[in-house]
Amino acid sequence: MWREDGTDADLVPADGAEKVFRIADKRVPGGKRDQVWNFASRTQCLTCHTPWAEVTLGFNIDQLNKGVDGRNQLAVMCETGLVERRDKQKKPMPALTDATAAKLPKLTDPHDEKANLNDRARSYLHANCSHCHRNGGGGVVQMYLTRDHDFKKGVIDAAPTRGDFGIKDAKIIADGAPYRSTLLFRMAKFGKDRMPHIGAELPDERGLRLISQWINNLKPGATPRPLFWPLHLSAKDSLKDPSSALAMATFEWRLNAENEIAREAAKLPSGPVRDLFEGYLPPQPGERKLGQNPRARQILSLIGDAERGKAVFLTERNQCVNCHKHGTAGKEIGPELTHIGGTRTRGELLESLLDPSRRVEPKYQSYEAVTLDGQSVTGVLVRKDAKGVVVRDAKAVDHAISHADLDRFRPSRLSLMATGLLADLTPQQAADLLAFLAKKQ
Repeated sequence: MWREDGTDADLVPADGAEKVFRIADKRVPGGKRDQVWNFASRTQCLTCHTPWAEVTLGFNIDQLNKGVDGRNQLAVMCETGLVERRDKQKKPMPALTDATAAKLPKLTDPHDEKANLNDRARSYLHANCSHCHRNGGGGVVQMYLTRDHDFKKGVIDAAPTRGDFGIKDAKIIADGAPYRSTLLFRMAKFGKDRMPHIGAELPDERGLRLISQWINNLKPGATPRPLFWPLHLSAKDSLKDPSSALAMATFEWRLNAENEIAREAAKLPSGPVRDLFEGYLPPQPGERKLGQNPRARQILSLIGDAERGKAVFLTERNQCVNCHKHGTAGKEIGPELTHIGGTRTRGELLESLLDPSRRVEPKYQSYEAVTLDGQSVTGVLVRKDAKGVVVRDAKAVDHAISHADLDRFRPSRLSLMATGLLADLTPQQAADLLAFLAKKQ
């Protein structure tokens, strides 16, 4: 982190740090808002910079293969000695020229409106999403968003497994229907469950327009058509439905923070629809939420209230009760938590909440089953026998797949429990939840 006088920088603590800037923004009431800059913890860096994503992320052929000052960047890097080409046996290969580099795979500038819409959208998803959403990446949902993947396998018209936000007939990407697409909803929302969940606090407006247009015109050979705009609805009525609210949220309404949509959104209770507008509304009174980079020391320093923590646990929006049983409440997908306080310390419990993949009991190891037609299911193994496998997903739905239909079946390095589940809680609410779980029954 740079010092205030700009003379030097200091390494932040292992659990990261944050700095708040007051910046001008005409999209919010009053014209100013707080911008929280997060300095990632050591663990968070490794969430994206994985061996499967080739660690350095942007330093690969697809990303670097572009023109700079009239020359191909890869060719110039070879000429200047920055890059040396070698084959799989480590033997030297000829340096790239502008002509040979042009034949290699490359990404398309997502914001080049003269380029092919499909190439632009796929390149955008490849650059921003595929470091996690790839084979072995950091995404809990096993779908692949690399540029060359066939999106019809597990993405287009595939049912979401980590929540539908109340969207009727929701799909990860609904062919020709952007506002039924949870991928777009996650890009547009604030708080927990937004994507990307690390490194960005605000939705990318140009990216939202691009992906909306691409999904809207996915059907091959279809005449390009404009995006749906719910003008026939009042602002109040449009916010009653997640799909029409998403349409509102992805247009340019935010350029005027005092308009009717903003006023109606501010009246909404907590939930998926309000999450589409939360970051542009006046901050709610009370302690600031934990956000994408919670500090373990801050939470452990607080005294929690177990009764308040029980309410946090039982709130379906917080997802605890959706996968864990405590007493008679909840679903049995992950570990039963009624007596967890007798076997784990507060620190160990918090570690599991903040980094669920660090320690996973063998019984709750998640598996990825991919069928021959490219469909993917991730969940805990219920049964494996001579007929096939039964996998229970995050919605507690069991999927029976015969061996004859399986392309591959393998354990995942990730817990079925997603990271970032505490993002919408305040430090005190997190401490209360911890007190509830740690209470010996």
